[in-house]
Amino acid sequence: MALPHTGSLNQSTELLRIETNLFNLYIQGKPFHPTVETLNLHRNVDEEWVDAHFHAAPLVDSLVIDSISVFSHEHRAMTSWSSDDVCTPTFYETQAYELVIEKKADIALTFHHDNIHVRQAVKPLGKMILSGILNFQNEVGLSELELRLNGEAIFRL
Repeated sequence: MALPHTGSLNQSTELLRIETNLFNLYIQGKPFHPTVETLNLHRNVDEEWVDAHFHAAPLVDSLVIDSISVFSHEHRAMTSWSSDDVCTPTFYETQAYELVIEKKADIALTFHHDNIHVRQAVKPLGKMILSGILNFQNEVGLSELELRLNGEAIFRL
């Protein structure tokens, strides 16, 4: 069985890095969830990881994604990812994740999420950083994070 050793990766680590021409986006947190591990909710009957869905999309021509890296449970490190690649479950309910958006220029970039509590958790930190702790509580299913430039949606995750 391919479960992590007790205490392994029990600390926050980088889970997602998206580099673009306008900003770099980072999410870090614990790559495993204790309840999910105990109940094997992320594995099929053959103990293999189930596929998860992940999508990062520029919504305007002026935004170019240079690279995307995601945490690999198999390698226990960040690995390059493209839209054709499958990924394993990485983000879980009731777990906190730190979101950092590093702007490459002093632009009017804002964070948006449908849930007002998630939306209000991300705030400017100086001129070039948006940062906050995301916790989706018991929201089940897909969640979209959006970045807006001058009020216009330019990126969706």
